[in-house]
Amino acid sequence: MGDSLFRTNIEQGLSTLEDLYSLGDASLYPLIERLHYHFHEIENTRNQPSLDKKNFRHLTRLFENELKNQVKDFFRNAGAGCQVNLINALEEASLDQLDDIVETFPLLCEATKLFQFQKTIKIWLYNDCFSVTGEIPHDLNFEELREESYKLTRKFFKKDMLFTFKVFETNEKGSFSIKFTCHLKNSENAGVLVPLDNKKTLKLSGTMESFLIPNESFSQLGNHQVFYLNKDLVACEATAEQKSSLLTEKDWIVFHFPFLFRPLSLIIKRASADEITYSSEGTKVLNFDLFSLIQS
Repeated sequence: MGDSLFRTNIEQGLSTLEDLYSLGDASLYPLIERLHYHFHEIENTRNQPSLDKKNFRHLTRLFENELKNQVKDFFRNAGAGCQVNLINALEEASLDQLDDIVETFPLLCEATKLFQFQKTIKIWLYNDCFSVTGEIPHDLNFEELREESYKLTRKFFKKDMLFTFKVFETNEKGSFSIKFTCHLKNSENAGVLVPLDNKKTLKLSGTMESFLIPNESFSQLGNHQVFYLNKDLVACEATAEQKSSLLTEKDWIVFHFPFLFRPLSLIIKRASADEITYSSEGTKVLNFDLFSLIQS
């Protein structure tokens, strides 16, 4: 396809997205923004050479073998009576993703030791994250674990990865279940685009897509740190009054990160539909670095 025809198709596609946006159906906005992002990515990557994954099959096999060895070591070092199950849901993972898993899997093992995982331990491997679930005793002294948990979480942050947790009830007396998840920096998600005004769009990493929550869920999260982006795109911590009032306005989107002992939410004000007119030129895409916020 010639450059002229290619450019014409891109412009017509963007014009169609503008027409969809003008319909005012808010439920379509995330899809429209993602399509808008893909149009620009198609144009940016059109001339980049592709890599044949078969050329790296031997290197991929080395990564997979190393990961298997790490899982075996994890099993050997698990507590007495523990059963370790591995659920491998990787689908043609890239070398970057395999490298991320191999590099950070030992950190996840540290978490299971710190929290004294017992009984059945399950490990899930996905292309954009990996998790471990197990039971921990009710009488564990969590205050004593706070400082070590902070250190462990920061180790993940330094690798540009997010380490989160989720608690589940069990039928067993004296214990409950906890799930630790490492969200990989090399996520295959396209990313989250937030239109700020007619000329600027904020681009957030694909990893953050997993942390979008409905606005109505925000009030159920309890007391925790909340940040918002001001007009200069500087992250500011919200006061108690701001927390209760921010979401009464329209067009706020909410990200919540369930970090160990330090949950955090980020609220971003997006432009309303009547403030946006997409065009093929003149839209500036700004990158937002989440890790500069959470490590501050």
